[in-house]
Amino acid sequence: MDKTHELEIVGKGVPQIYGIEKATGSAKYTVNVELPGMLYLRFLRSPHAHAKIVRIDTSRAEKLPGVKGILTFKDIPQVKFNPNTRFNFFGALPNDMYILSEKARYVGDHIAAVAAVSEEVAEEAVTLIDVEYEVLPAVFEPEEALKPGAPKLHGEESNVLQQISLSHGDIEKGLKEADFVFEDEYKTQIFHQATLEPHVCIADYALEGNLEIISSTQVPFQVRHVVAKVLNLPINKVRVIKPHVGGGFGGKDEVFDEIIAALMSKKTGRPVKAEMTREEDFIATTTRHGFVVSLKVGVKKDGTLMALQVKSVQNAGAYCTSSPRVLGAQSARTLLRYRIPNYKFDGYSVYTNLVPGGGFRGYGGPQINFPLESLMDIIAEKLGIDRVEIRLKNCIRQGDLNITTKNPIESCGLREGLEKCVEKMDWYGKKSKVTSDGRRRGLGLAIDAHITSSFPRGAESSEAIVIVNEDGTINLKVGSSDIGTSSDTVMCQIAAEVLGLTVDDVSIAAGDTRNTGWDVGAYASKTTYLAGNAVKRAAAAAKEKIIQETAKILAIAPEKLECKNKNIFSKDDPAKNITLPDLIQKILASGEPFQITGTGSFSAKSNAPNYSVHCVEVLVDPETGKIEIPRYVAAVDAGTIMNSVALEGQVEGSVHMGLGYALTEELLFDKSGKMLNSSFVDYKILPAAETPRVETIIIPSYEPTGPFGAKGAGEGSLVPALAAVANAVYDATGVRIKELPITFEKLYTAMRKK
Repeated sequence: MDKTHELEIVGKGVPQIYGIEKATGSAKYTVNVELPGMLYLRFLRSPHAHAKIVRIDTSRAEKLPGVKGILTFKDIPQVKFNPNTRFNFFGALPNDMYILSEKARYVGDHIAAVAAVSEEVAEEAVTLIDVEYEVLPAVFEPEEALKPGAPKLHGEESNVLQQISLSHGDIEKGLKEADFVFEDEYKTQIFHQATLEPHVCIADYALEGNLEIISSTQVPFQVRHVVAKVLNLPINKVRVIKPHVGGGFGGKDEVFDEIIAALMSKKTGRPVKAEMTREEDFIATTTRHGFVVSLKVGVKKDGTLMALQVKSVQNAGAYCTSSPRVLGAQSARTLLRYRIPNYKFDGYSVYTNLVPGGGFRGYGGPQINFPLESLMDIIAEKLGIDRVEIRLKNCIRQGDLNITTKNPIESCGLREGLEKCVEKMDWYGKKSKVTSDGRRRGLGLAIDAHITSSFPRGAESSEAIVIVNEDGTINLKVGSSDIGTSSDTVMCQIAAEVLGLTVDDVSIAAGDTRNTGWDVGAYASKTTYLAGNAVKRAAAAAKEKIIQETAKILAIAPEKLECKNKNIFSKDDPAKNITLPDLIQKILASGEPFQITGTGSFSAKSNAPNYSVHCVEVLVDPETGKIEIPRYVAAVDAGTIMNSVALEGQVEGSVHMGLGYALTEELLFDKSGKMLNSSFVDYKILPAAETPRVETIIIPSYEPTGPFGAKGAGEGSLVPALAAVANAVYDATGVRIKELPITFEKLYTAMRKK
C-alpha cells in the first residue's frame, strides 16, 4: 500500500481537526489554563550583560502580603545542565547553565524568582529584592570574543564553545584544479521567532512526589527528560502535557522556566504558573544565531563547481543550548544542494554576552544559503553564464550520494523545481528594467536542500498506538507534537488511509508523556516523516489483526481481504464482506478477547532531503530604497503530499518569515548589551500588506523511506528567501548587499555610494 496504492485520504486538503476550536477562540492554550490555588511566578532579571552577585537581600520582598515563595541561587543546588539535551552528535553538548546562578551572563539572565497570589504582587515583590552587583567586562561580537584578553564567560577557558570541522574530497586539490577562485564574506543578523503565544508553563508538584507540567513546548518528552534529570526524579514521576501551541518555529525547542516553576511548586505546595511578558519573551528566551560566513569557491570556466571552503563563525550568546547542533547541521546541509567534489567546513561557535541563540526554523540553513546562493550569482555573472544554467549544471540529482548519511539520495525534484519555478515567473520574458514610475525591476532566485529529520540516530524516533473501538472507530495515541502545523490532522489521515476509514472515525491523543508513546519532538521538519511512519505501522498492525479475525469468520484467506469504508471484503468477490462494527460484535459474542490494537515505531535511518526553489520579482524605488515584491513563486519537493492545504500554508508562512528575515527583522542591542526593540512595536515584522501572494508549485516526487512517500516541508521553504531577494535587489540596482537585513535605509545608502 504505497506507490501503487491509490490514496483516498492522504493527499487531500482535509481541514485541520482543531480548526473550529481555533477559529472560534475555544481552543485551550497553556496561557488559558488556571488551576485551583495557583501561584504566579515572576523573575528578577539582570540589568547587566556580565556581572557577579556580591549581595542579594530578599527580606523586604518576603514581607509583602501575598508572597508565598522566593528562590535565589542560595536556595537551589548549583547543578549545571543544558536545556536542549536530547542526544549528541558532533560531540557532547556542554552543560553550562545553572537553574539560578550567582553570575549573570546577559541582560535578562535569571537572578531570582518570586511566587505570589497574583502577577501584580509578584512583580512588586521583584522590585523589593536588593542586589549588589560587581559589573564585569562584557563582549558582544564573536570576533571580539575570540581575541586574546577578551572577557571569558565560563571560567578561564576560551570563549570558543565548540569548533566543528567537516571535509569531503581534497580541498587544496580542488582549488588548485579550478580555473577561477572566488572569495567573499557575508553577515546575518540576530533574529527572533516572534511567536504569538509567549513562553508559558505550569508546574504542579503533588505531595506524592508526582510532578505535572503543562507547557507551551515543541518537545514534551525532552522537557520531561531534562526536568527529571536536573531535579533527580524518576521519569515515571514527571508528566508533561502540551496543549495547543501558539507558534514555536524552534523557539520552544528546549526547557525554559519549567525547572524553576517545579522547584517553586515543591516549596509552596501549590501549582505555579510562569508566563513571560512580551518583553521577557524577547530578552530571555533564544534567538536565531547571527553568523559571519566566509566562502572560497573554485570553479571551472564552464561553471562546474570544483571546491567549496567555508569558515563560519556563530554568535552563540551566553549559553550553549543548541548552538553546536545548529552549526553542525549547517556544515552538512551545504552538501545537499550542489555536487561539490571537494569541500571543507570550519565552524566556530563562540560565547558572547548576548541572549543565547537556539533553535529556529531552518537551523543554520539560511545563514549558509544566503552567502552561497549570492556567490553563485556573482560567479555566473563573472563567467558570463546564465544564473539558472549554472544551478542546473551543478545541482544535486536523484541517485547522488548523500554525504551526511553515505547513502544515495532516493528522491530529488530540484531540477524540475528550478525549471518550473523559472517558467512560472516568466524568467526569460521581456521585462523592462525600469517601470513607468521610475522604479527598478529585478528578478532573483535561490535553491535549497533541507533535511527531513536530523542526523540518523536511535533517539530520532517516534511511537504510535492504534486502539479499535467496538463501533469501528479508532483511538490514535501518538507522542508527536502539533504546534500549529496540522500534524495531528495528518496522523489521522494516515491511520484512516491504512484502515479504510474516514478522518472523522479517528480520534487522536497527543502531547502527553504519560498517555502516549515516545517521540523526539517537533523540530527538523520530521513530524510527518517520523511519527507518520510510526502511525502507518501501528495502523497496519491493527489492520492485520482485523483481517485475521475476518478471515476466520468469512473463511477467506487473509491475503484475499481488504479494508475500505469501514468494511472488510473479498478482493475477488466484494459481496463477501462484513462491516467492521459487525466483526467486532461477532468477536464479542464469541467470548474471545475483543481488544484489537496495533503498535508501531520508527527510527530514522535516512534524512530524506526536501528541496525548494524560489523566484522573486522586486521593484526598488531609487529615491528611497523602498523594496516592493509584486510576485513570489516557490516550488517545493516534499515527496508525496499528505495534506495539500497544510503544505501550502507551510510554504506561505515560511516565505513570509524569510522575507522578514531578508528585509526588516533584526534584534538591536546598545553598547551595554541591552536589547533595544523587545516588543512587537519596535521589532519590525513584515506586515501582511507588504507580503506578496505566494504562488506555490508542488513538485511530485516519492521518498521510499517516508510514509506513503512523504518527507519534510516545514523549514526548507524559508531558507532560499534571503538570497533570492538579495539577488533580485542586485539585478534591479547593481548593488550587492552582504549584510542582512536589506533595509530601505541600507539599500538607499549603498545606491548613493554606487
